[in-house]
Amino acid sequence: MTDIKDAKKDYSKNTKGFIAVNKGAFSEYSPAYIVTNEDLRWICKTTQKNCNSILTVSASGDQPLFYKLNGAKNVDTFDISYCSKIIMDLKTAAIKNLNYKEYIKLLSDLHKNEQMLSISNIDKVLPNLPKESLSFINEMNGYKIFGKGGSPEMYKKFLLTKQEFLKLQELIANNFKFMWTDLTNLSSLLTKKYDVINLSNIVEYIKDINTTYKIFENLGQYLNKDGRMIAHVGGAGIQMRNSSYEVAKEKFKDWATIKTLQKDKNNKNSETILILQKTR
Repeated sequence: MTDIKDAKKDYSKNTKGFIAVNKGAFSEYSPAYIVTNEDLRWICKTTQKNCNSILTVSASGDQPLFYKLNGAKNVDTFDISYCSKIIMDLKTAAIKNLNYKEYIKLLSDLHKNEQMLSISNIDKVLPNLPKESLSFINEMNGYKIFGKGGSPEMYKKFLLTKQEFLKLQELIANNFKFMWTDLTNLSSLLTKKYDVINLSNIVEYIKDINTTYKIFENLGQYLNKDGRMIAHVGGAGIQMRNSSYEVAKEKFKDWATIKTLQKDKNNKNSETILILQKTR
């Protein structure tokens, strides 16, 4: 259950409204990204076969949307920040109730404007939100809860295209299930198995590699046979942690294989993902 007093403690006042006290931190109410900075089209296609059931970080809300576009029948989400649920619910409602031009403008306005209730076309979206999300937005109006990361203009290539937007209008029927938790406690909330578990780049923020190993081991219990766990490890990041992942290969060899896949093999800094595949 949300605690508005605690949520507001994560923000401090400036001349325009309230901004996050520590912009670099991830916490229960830290600002959400308004748009992904990962190439989700590429990432989703790497696991497109046999991916009916997905568990993914909600992040900017784009992750579940792109998995739906790639044929997933069931998509559940999780995130440490409740604001991630809010942007995901807003995007879901906006896709169903706005046209494409209005949707893109809404994202830009949400990124720029702390006064969420005053931006154009928000009145078409709010009535279609889950009750708890609408209440949170009303309480947090004036707080920059979507201020993390770059603007939609900066990551234009990662936005939905008009064709993708129209397809999602047909595909999305309900809001995505959301589990409010950090990664270390995620497995304790799970009750079923998945074909794909997408951790995005969260493991890159975990300093203790043994904690990462434990997360892989715990979540591996909730993968179907041949299911895959994805961790986005960046470009330079994988170079720094290569030896750690080599250890993981040996550590989990009885039940999984581990490999890395780079988007552009000619560019050492291009996007790289680690794929753990369950073998038994």
